Formats: sequence, C-alpha cells, structure tokens
Amino acid sequence: MTNNLDVFLDNAFLFYNQGDFERAESLARDVLNANPSHGDAMFLLGLIAYQAGAYEPAEELLFQAIKLYPDIPNYTLTLASILQKQNRLDEALTYYAKFSEDPMGITQSGFIYLAKKEEKTACTFFEKALLLCPDLNEARLGISLLNKNEDEIKKLAQNTNIPDAWYYLSKIHLDKMEYEYALTAVEKTGLKQDDYIILKGIILERLKQTDDAEKLYQDFLKRNPYRVEVWCNLGNIYRQRGENRAAEEYYKRALAQNKNDIATRQNLAGLLVSENRLVEALEQYRFILNSEPENKEILYNLEVVLGKT
Repeated sequence: MTNNLDVFLDNAFLFYNQGDFERAESLARDVLNANPSHGDAMFLLGLIAYQAGAYEPAEELLFQAIKLYPDIPNYTLTLASILQKQNRLDEALTYYAKFSEDPMGITQSGFIYLAKKEEKTACTFFEKALLLCPDLNEARLGISLLNKNEDEIKKLAQNTNIPDAWYYLSKIHLDKMEYEYALTAVEKTGLKQDDYIILKGIILERLKQTDDAEKLYQDFLKRNPYRVEVWCNLGNIYRQRGENRAAEEYYKRALAQNKNDIATRQNLAGLLVSENRLVEALEQYRFILNSEPENKEILYNLEVVLGKT
C-alpha cells in the first residue's frame, strides 16, 4: 500500500511541476486520506495552497508536516517563505535561522533584513552567502539592491535566469514613473509568479490602461481568489470610474480575505467619506488605529471626519 501511495504522490508532484495544480491536489488528497500523517502529501498540498496565495491553509499544512518530520529542510524553508510572503518577517527569520550554513536560506534572511530597512545586517547576510557560494546570483542581486546599482541589476536580469532581477528592475522604473520601461521589465519575468502579475496590473493602472488592468485582475481571481491586493486594486479601478457600489463590494471582498489589510481599509474609508457616510468611515479609521496608533495620516483623517460629525 505504501508503495502505491508513493507512486500516487510522484504523479502528484509531476502534475504540480507541469502547472496542473488541480490534478496534483486531487492525488495528494487521496494520499493524505489514505495516510493522514504522510508528510510529503501535506507538503505538496501546502505548496499548492501557497501558489494560490492561500497562505493560512498553506501555513497550517506546513506546521503539521514539520511537527511530524522536523528534520526535513524543504518543509521548514517553505514555511519560512510563506511567513515572509505575509510580511511576518521576524517569524520567518526564526525558521531561516535553522539554515545558518545554507546559502539560499542566508540570502532570504538578507532580503528580510532589506525589507526591514536594516541594511547593514542585510549586507552581512548577502556577503556570507557569497562566501559560501560565490556564484549565487540571488545574493549578488541583494548586494546590488543595497547599493542601488541599477546597472548591475540590469546586468543580472539580462545574464541570469533570475526573474526577480527583472521584477526589482521593474519596481525601480515604477518608482521613477517610467511606466513603459517598468512594463517591459515585468513582462520579461515571464509572469510566472503572482507577484509579477500583480505588479503588471499596477503598472497598467498607472498607464491609464484600466480596462487591461481589470481584465488581468479578473483573470487572476478566477485562478487565485485569495490575494487581498487584487480585490483592492479592482475596487480602486471602479472607484475611479465613479462606480462606488462595485468598488465597495470589492473592498469588502478584500477584507474578507484579510480583515487587517490597512490599504483596503484606508481606501474604503475614503469612499465612505466621499459619500458622507461618516460613522462608517470612523469605524474604519478606528480599526486602523488599533494596529497603527501612530499613523499620522489616519489620525489627521480621523480628526477631519470627527469635525464633520
């Protein structure tokens, strides 16, 4: 029976690698139903949920797998990556810390410290990774980002197979409001990760190509209904068109995925203020202040709304 389960799971991983997540999930669930403590089945189901942006179920599956099999590195590294994607950076670091001699684990710690704006610490991690593996392009990318060396980032993008180099290059052009360049760069990633697709949508919005952005987001949601920012971005598009009812519905769908998403609550509050629904807007601002009590923009908006009530 065990051998049969292994064959099922091998086929599930094959489907996963081919991008056929539905068949991969079906086989993995069959394996897990037959053996509820099968670590690799949990791992694969966690990977599939992770790819869909369903971070909470992915996290739960990986926690279960690690509890049963704490010494399998892929389980722990994947959980660290899931936490990193949710911006739970300190938690992710505790898991990456278990790989203090693994160049990729060290590099990801560097990217976390870069996100935390602790640049000296980030540099230490990237340099350590390069000492262990001098040809590790991901660590070289980290150093280039620290140094804001656009030429080096462009060189890495053109001469390596790291889509993230094009992704970061696109973000640099986006920040410079060089939207056509940003669009060209993000398309060179191959758009095989959700973050790349979402960035393309944002760029299309900036280019005022909102119909194209809307179609991209709607197609995205058919495949992955879990990403909060996609629901929120659709809300913004409809609000710009003056279709407030549709915008409000999209904001609420975003909050159904993550009630703590600050950007969505800010946008919803702004819509409510524009409709003079001040009591409802106050609820949104107060919710934000519970988690960000020093947010000056929200404090100001709250004061303005209180002055109108």
